[in-house]
Amino acid sequence: MEIRLNGCIKRVIGNAGAMCCLIGTTALGQTLINLGTLNNDDQSLSFGISGSGRVTGMSWNSSSPSYGHTFRTKPYEALNESTDAAANVHSFLSSSFSSITSSGGIDIFQGTGAIELAGECVQSGTTRPFWYFENGSSRTARILALPYTGTSGSAWAVSGRGGSYASAVVGYSMVSGYAHAVYWSVYTNGDWAYDYGGNFYPAQNSYATGTDINQTVGYHEDPEVGWRAFIVDNWAYDLATPSGTSASYAFAKNNYTNKICGSCTVSGTTYAVLWTYNGSGSSTYTLLPAPSGKTHAVARDVNQFGVVVGYAYNSSSDEVACYWPSTTSVIVLNDTPPALLGWNFKRAYKLNSGTIVGTGTYGNNNRAWAYQFD
Repeated sequence: MEIRLNGCIKRVIGNAGAMCCLIGTTALGQTLINLGTLNNDDQSLSFGISGSGRVTGMSWNSSSPSYGHTFRTKPYEALNESTDAAANVHSFLSSSFSSITSSGGIDIFQGTGAIELAGECVQSGTTRPFWYFENGSSRTARILALPYTGTSGSAWAVSGRGGSYASAVVGYSMVSGYAHAVYWSVYTNGDWAYDYGGNFYPAQNSYATGTDINQTVGYHEDPEVGWRAFIVDNWAYDLATPSGTSASYAFAKNNYTNKICGSCTVSGTTYAVLWTYNGSGSSTYTLLPAPSGKTHAVARDVNQFGVVVGYAYNSSSDEVACYWPSTTSVIVLNDTPPALLGWNFKRAYKLNSGTIVGTGTYGNNNRAWAYQFD
């Protein structure tokens, strides 16, 4: 059984009732929060976490795997609609717009004020990008405008400003048969799409994956040299890579530093990469080590302290979530105490100052989790 979200196939395993539990802090300083599921669902995945500790992702029932439901949690707490009705963001989307059948939250932003969330929904059979805004009891959402002749799209990252000024959302839109990287400037009462793909990479596929409002990263498919990681900083520049690189991808830029993370493939081996952006298109890179027993690695996010999260693998069937406390060391989450209690951590997608979120299984069920590391 499979479920699709933002162009990726997520494997769905088994079915069972939802469980919400907190595993206490271990001797190594780790705490794991089982985020559970929304009511009437039994599967969940987590994709984004805010600085305040709120998590977003998608929840679904294994009997209807094509219908995902966006959620957002309270800070560092499991889902509980009885005490937090706003946790079910999908319900708000489906009541705000017609013909919404499925949705998934991909990124979330909150400092000390409003909550902002970006993701994708299916409306009348078409995938559309959305932005959700919550400030106290006030909530609003927008299905984002697409570039001229755009037909569908998804929002993959958000960098917020609390509603007083325009927030930044990035992702992609399908335009004339190509994926175009898009930057949206979003208010509660309007949004504007900037077609980065059409401007910088015409007749190529391109995706925007992260932004700090002023700069945006992603990857584009150069017809001569393959996929290339890029940064848009007034102009678009490819990020530096080792000689012989056949493909590179940038997945996130930290909001507070000049660090970017992603991956590159050299001579058939995929390496997790941490870039330092020096401005005016100049960048340097560091290749991060793969854990013992794994050949390939991918970096998905980096925090303000330089901690990187991602995953490693030999094949698609043996992915393991991991994090890099430094550029010379790597920790596999499946080698830590929570894994002894039935968890299998597959991919780490995002982190804040001290908590990682990602995908994996608990028993035979897909389960959203938040892993607080020392």
